[in-house]
Amino acid sequence: MTVVSHRTSGAEARTTLTSWSQPVRRVIQPTNPIVRSAFPLVVFFVAAIYSGIWEKMPFLASFHVLTLLGGVALIMVGLGGRLPVLLRSPIAKSLVVFTAWLIICIPFAFWPGGSFALMRDIWSRAFLAFLLVAGCVVTIDQCKTISKTIGYSVGVLSITALVLRGVDKAGRLGLVGTRYENANDFAWTLILGFCFLTFLIARGSRLQRVIALLLSATILLAFVKTGSRGGMIGLGMLGLIGFVQSSRAVRIKL
Repeated sequence: MTVVSHRTSGAEARTTLTSWSQPVRRVIQPTNPIVRSAFPLVVFFVAAIYSGIWEKMPFLASFHVLTLLGGVALIMVGLGGRLPVLLRSPIAKSLVVFTAWLIICIPFAFWPGGSFALMRDIWSRAFLAFLLVAGCVVTIDQCKTISKTIGYSVGVLSITALVLRGVDKAGRLGLVGTRYENANDFAWTLILGFCFLTFLIARGSRLQRVIALLLSATILLAFVKTGSRGGMIGLGMLGLIGFVQSSRAVRIKL
């Protein structure tokens, strides 16, 4: 806002108003078409990972389709010029430092081979997935799409685990033969999906609310069957934070 004093002449005032009436130029460059074209691959990548269905199909898993799609999308992100911008963000810098620390710790580990395998098979994929998703999600609508995809996919994951009834020796629920075979990891993923579904229940359309409510019920049922103490603590903290941040009317309902 520009304030014109009482000593400003009429000509100067007209000049000032004329300068403000000029069209505003776009400061942020439009999204690179290469990055936009990679977004559908990212949606499929996220849905396949969080639903767990792809890993339950050995025939499809043997082709390493997710690895190939993730690699192609990551190359497209790099060609679109997003990687330099992304690596300058605080989160990316923190992950780079953490990765370097993991590499430094490998020679001093009690089991160096296991630490190297953890770095190669788990952490490297997680870091590349971060670059892939953060590099392609550049608009609010894309962020909403990814959020809904995660919520719905975790709901499908819970239904699959309940139907297949995969339990370990202690009777704790998990999705056997996948990355969600461990009950604690499975419980954490269920909590993550439940967060996104809760947001849809509060802010989504009527259809989205119905779907989110049904999937939330299956997630909570599967969560109870995991018997995860760490997951129970996480769910308790989630409920506490939700209660504190809610309005007075919602607190009374809770």
